[in-house]
Order: sequence, then C-alpha cells, then structure tokens
Amino acid sequence: MPLELILLGSTEARHDGLAVAFPTRHCLLLLAYLALQPEHGESRDALANLLWGDREDAQAKGSLRQTLYRLRRSLEHMNCQVLKVDQRRVQLVASAFRCDALSFQQSVREGPEGLAAALDLYRGEFLAHCPATDPALDTWLRNERQRLRELAADGFRRLATIQKQARCYDQMEHTARRLVELDEFDETAQRLLLTAYGLQGRRAAAITAYQALKDLLADQLAVCPEPETEALIQKIRAGERLEFQVGQIVASLDRQAEEKPPALSQSFLLERRYLTVLAVNLADGLADMDPESSAKVQDLLFAEVSDIVRRHGGHMQGAVGTELLALFGAQPAYEHHALSACSAALSILKQDWAEIGCAAPPRIGLDSGEVVIRGSSEALEALGSAVVRAGHLGRAMPVSSIGITAAVQHRIEGFYEVAPVQLGGHGGQDLGNLFRLIGHSGVRDRWQAREERPLSRFTGRETHITELGWALERVRGGRGEVAAVVGEAGIGKSRLIHEFLETLTGDYSVIRTGTVSHVEDAPYRPVADLLRVWLKIEASDSQDVIARRLARQVEELGAIPPEHLPALGAILGLPIEDHGWVALSPPQRRERIIDAVRTVLLSESRRQTLVVVFEDLHWIDDETQTVLDGLVDYLPSGPLLLLVTYRPEYRHQWIGRSFFCLI
Repeated sequence: MPLELILLGSTEARHDGLAVAFPTRHCLLLLAYLALQPEHGESRDALANLLWGDREDAQAKGSLRQTLYRLRRSLEHMNCQVLKVDQRRVQLVASAFRCDALSFQQSVREGPEGLAAALDLYRGEFLAHCPATDPALDTWLRNERQRLRELAADGFRRLATIQKQARCYDQMEHTARRLVELDEFDETAQRLLLTAYGLQGRRAAAITAYQALKDLLADQLAVCPEPETEALIQKIRAGERLEFQVGQIVASLDRQAEEKPPALSQSFLLERRYLTVLAVNLADGLADMDPESSAKVQDLLFAEVSDIVRRHGGHMQGAVGTELLALFGAQPAYEHHALSACSAALSILKQDWAEIGCAAPPRIGLDSGEVVIRGSSEALEALGSAVVRAGHLGRAMPVSSIGITAAVQHRIEGFYEVAPVQLGGHGGQDLGNLFRLIGHSGVRDRWQAREERPLSRFTGRETHITELGWALERVRGGRGEVAAVVGEAGIGKSRLIHEFLETLTGDYSVIRTGTVSHVEDAPYRPVADLLRVWLKIEASDSQDVIARRLARQVEELGAIPPEHLPALGAILGLPIEDHGWVALSPPQRRERIIDAVRTVLLSESRRQTLVVVFEDLHWIDDETQTVLDGLVDYLPSGPLLLLVTYRPEYRHQWIGRSFFCLI
C-alpha cells in the first residue's frame, strides 16, 4: 500500500489505514518538501540549508542526518519503503506514495472534465498548522502556499464559468463561496458570488453579502467597494439581467453562452413574515434639549443603536419622533429572532447614555408576531400589530427597563430571566400578559433550556447510541476520536447526545459547550464557556475567584507550561499583566491559545477519560474553529472523545481521518 500524505487543510500521513506518527516536526516538513519534488528529489546540502538555515553548515548537516534516521525508522516501522537516500540526494519513490497537494497541482491544470474533482482536493492551506521557525523554511512555506492558493483560485474561476454556462447556478454559488474563502478582500471573487446570487433570483442574499463586504472593507482597509462592485449590486437591486456578468469577471476566459437566465425578483418586497420588533423610546433623555442639540444627540443614538442591532443580526427600520424601531428575522429570516432581539435590547441598556449626551436611559419594548414586510432591502418596513404593540410597550415601561409580551416570553423561555409586570394604560391596546426582561439565564442552547422538563420516550436511535459507545470504548484504549452527529434542525441531535451520556458508567468526565446564533459572540466565547465548565465557575464568581481557581487547577494538572496561564486567563476575560503575553502579536497569541486549550484538555484526559461535547458547530466563529482544529490534530495522543453536532451545511477538514466517525 502506498503512503498517503494529506497536506492541504489538515496534516496527516497514513499507511495501510494506520496513522503515521512523526517524532519531530522537521520529519513532516522534510517529507512534505520531498513529496512536491517527485521527479528528482533534493540534494542533502539544499535540504540542510532549507530546514536549518540558521545553523552552522556542519550542525545543519548533522541535524539532517538525524532527521533522516528518525524518519526512516518511523516509516520502516510501518513497513513503508518510500524514502530513497544516497550520499548526495534524498527523494521519495514515486510509486510508493500519494500526496493530495501533488495530485491537486497536477490535475487542476488539466481539462474541465476533472476540474471539480481536482478542486475538491484543495481543502485548505498547505501545511496549515505547521509554523516555520527558520527564515528560509518560512519563505518556502509562504511561496508554496501562495502558489497553490493561486492555482486553486484560477481553478475556481474556470469552474464557475463552466457551471454558469450549464445554468448550474447553485453549484456556481458554492464555487464562488470557496473562492471568497481564499481571500475575502478579493472583490473579483466577491462579485462572482453576488452574480451567482443574482442569477438565482436571490436578491436579498446578494444585498446581505454586499453589505458584509462593504463593512469588511470599511473596518479593515478604510476603503469603499470598487465601482464595478457598486454597479453590480445596483443591477441586482434593480432586477436587471446578469447574463454577461461572469464573462466580465473572468475576463481571461471568454466562454459565455447565449442563454437567458431567469429574471430577478422585483426590487419591491411584499410578504408576510413572523418576526420580533424592538422599539427604543428616547423621549426621557431628549425631553429638555433644544431642537438642534436634540437632533444631534438623536443622530448619535441612532448610530449607536444601529450598530448594536446590526451586530445582533437585526435590521433598523428607522426613527419615528423619539422612537427607534428595529426588526429581527426580517432580512434575512432566521429562527432565533426573539432571542437575538432580547440580547440586543440588553446590550442597548448597557451603553453609557450620559457619555453620548442623553439625559436618561431609554425605555424598550419587544413583541413577536406576524407582520407584512414591504419596501426594498435599503428601506425595509414592517406593518402590523406587532410594530404597534412594541411601540406602546416601549412608551409604557419605566425608564431603563425592557418590556416583552407573552409572545416574546414564550420564544425565549429558559434562556432569559423575566418577571411579570403590571403597567398602566397602553393607549387602548390590549397587550395581554407582560414581562420585564431581567437578564440572561446562563443557558446556552435550547436543549439546556428544556432539560428540566419531562422528556418524551426516546426510541429508534439505539444503533446510534451503540456507535457512540464503540467510539468511547476505542477512546478508553488510549486513542482519541471525533464523533459527529449531523442532521437538520430539530432532528434530535442534542437529545441523542443526552441519552448517550446517560448510559455512561465508570471513571470519566464530561465538559459540554457549544455555539449559538442569538448571542453576540466574542471570539473564543464557546472556548471560554468550556473552560468555565472545567473550572466549575459560577456566574456570580468574581475575577479574583476565577483567577485563583484557574491557577490551582493548572497546578494540579502539572503538565501545563507556565506561559499557557496568561492565554487561558485572556480567554476567560481576566486582566493580564504578563509582559510576555502583552508583547506577543495577535497571530502569536492565537497560537498560544490553541496550544494552551489543547494541553489542558489532553492533560485532563490522561487523569480520566474525557468526553468533550461541542454542539452546533454551524454557528462557530473563526477563532473557535482554529482551537477546535488544533485539538483534533492531536486527538490520537490522548483518551479524549470529542462529540460534535452540526447541520449539513457546516464544512470541516476532518473527514477521511482514521479517528473520525460520522453518526
């Protein structure tokens, strides 16, 4: 059997179905370098200079000899005869190995027949989790990553053109998304994605993607979108045909077909939708101001509230007098609109209103119900009783408080703490039972919110429970695994995890966390929740208590380097005064966090078998994903079962690994 090298996205080597463990990082780097030079290999001198360029010549050659010896021993232990070494050169036997990066660069240049299959090999950066410590090695890695990335980008552009000609617009969208993932600042790629949305008649999705691009460019580069991007979005908003757009984007591939795509939907929307309305009443804070000052302060307040609403996934409808209206679940529609609206309302009340110039905090009202949406995405308006009720409730609530109707309370039950409230006149409106929103309950997901309620009988999933049990038995043998429970919303992923955990007996520990769509997630928030569960931190614990508990727990584990303590503290939101941590760059801090979390979990697993449950990965943030990837890379080294749940649209790089199983 040939040696299989996975170097794109994840980093792994397998022979005859078994993972190959490399004693040092340089063994892997040497193998990866040789895999991309299959014809002639490389001279010993060149390899020594590449891998140990910061050392004296004799020392570098000695390190190469030692690395070759260790690599050969590791491969021969697996009965893998792939390494060919003589006094001058080192190379791999071409017939004895397969490498995804090599196959990709060879097949992506070929004709259109195998283009999609070739691009499927590009699952991420070349040697993504293998940092270089030597300047020469770093230069080689950067150049190879850039070369392969450009090959992938060119392939995606060609594939999108082919898919457009075949009118496979959904496939074209998928290809454009992958192109944007390579470089989100590449407006050519972004225009390709906008065009794919437009050709499907998905005008709302195109406008949402454009706004995200506009915000990204403004926040990161302080620039506006290119004129070509502005012109394209105007065409989409106006419902114009886009049949020649792909040919304009991929100018080097003049292969347009003369088909006529379906016309886009009209720019004027008129549809029913169930959503949550948030009304912010500013009258108390603006009451005693002259008109000019009031207008100036209200503009500042509108900008502040708009930013909070946008971060929580809402849409500002506008201002009526001293009242601001926001819609959640309007554009785009999503299932947790009431939860998002409550989170936004609490964030609004936390603002320093006096600093902005407002004499008093606002009154806030929320209602959920069916409304009619009309207008364009630029000027969206909701009409219906929910808008009226939210406004009345906002005016009737006391200053600096949030009122919600029974419809909202029903949708947020368990997630937020509320208290019944009795109010006076509601302007002739019958608002029914009302509640005051107090704060978040600490519950992170719907399963946790309903755990205390009686459960229906659990049947028909015994096979899945058994498969998870087998995975745990393999883990108890000393080798970690990932078990993924995948399915659409409401299919019972969390219930399956719950029932499996109920069957466990013996010496084991469970740490449970997950992502949510309705909370404004800071980077690493699910990781912070995981550490809080590990440390048994309560919501009322002070920073001093958390810091002492963290230091004690780290000391008990014993295997955690002292430089990891500031990284763990930073995730938990503790003030960090460590000069070494402060001096690190953001990428260095990210690597330190990945190492620290991985070390904690693997060290904990060596004390007793550890089950880490990570739910709803389809809402994961990029920073948490890097931590999860870093843990998965080292899973085989400890008895840890990583149980994850996600919806089918979530993408990761673990499929194909020997320690990954899909339920």
